[in-house]
Amino acid sequence: MVLSGGLGLTLLWVANFKLLAYSGGRGALSHPAVGGGLQWGALLILPFFPAKSGRPPVRSSPTRAALGVLFRLTVWLGLNVVLLHHDWLPPTARHVCYAVYMWMFVSLCLDAASPVGGALMAGVPLQPAMDAPYAAISVREFWGRRYNQIVSATLLETVYKPIVSMRWVAEPSPLQRAEAEVPAGRTHGADAVSPSADGVGYSGAVGGNVAVRAGPARPAAKAKAGAEVVKGKSAAGAAAPAARKASIPLALTALVASFFVSGVMHEICIA
Repeated sequence: MVLSGGLGLTLLWVANFKLLAYSGGRGALSHPAVGGGLQWGALLILPFFPAKSGRPPVRSSPTRAALGVLFRLTVWLGLNVVLLHHDWLPPTARHVCYAVYMWMFVSLCLDAASPVGGALMAGVPLQPAMDAPYAAISVREFWGRRYNQIVSATLLETVYKPIVSMRWVAEPSPLQRAEAEVPAGRTHGADAVSPSADGVGYSGAVGGNVAVRAGPARPAAKAKAGAEVVKGKSAAGAAAPAARKASIPLALTALVASFFVSGVMHEICIA
């Protein structure tokens, strides 16, 4: 049961939900810092998740991470022995032992590969699976910031956000929308061309550097394009509160759906 539960959590649940989120341009596999090949495959199979904006990433060395895994394994094995002969324990102490047992088990499932995480995911800040859950001062903080953050992140990207936004494919960011509104010719004039002293600029095209003539209209086009980008960003920023306000009625539905999916997946993994 322990082995099947651990594999079910990391592969059946986390890995498959990462793929689901990726199909909509969301989640860990769509992170801009993730490279292809080995790094992408490691992020898919292993229970890693890029750190959320504003959250401190994992900064422990491989040696310290390995010692942490060894400590949790020792505590978990010790609790196995205690709970197999729990007749002498008071009910309250027994429930506390069960809570710590589950904490250590989930932490081992998600952190067992952390000693090699720094080498495999170089350049990608990783989010800790557990962030001192005993320090939570509310239920919201416990589930949202402290306990089992890898599963919480997958539910956020595959259940909560699609329901709140009412679309499966992620919307482009405000900056991407603003830049998309600028005509192609103006963006090329503003960004792709770097005029030199003789009036000839070079654009970094994929097929090679192509020389273009930077005429007198280039500075004006650049200024106008920049103004339109700023205008687009301002409009997107002004529209953001309205979008957030429109999603409030869906927030409760999305939250209930997230807990429902979590409960179903817990039953599947444990079974």
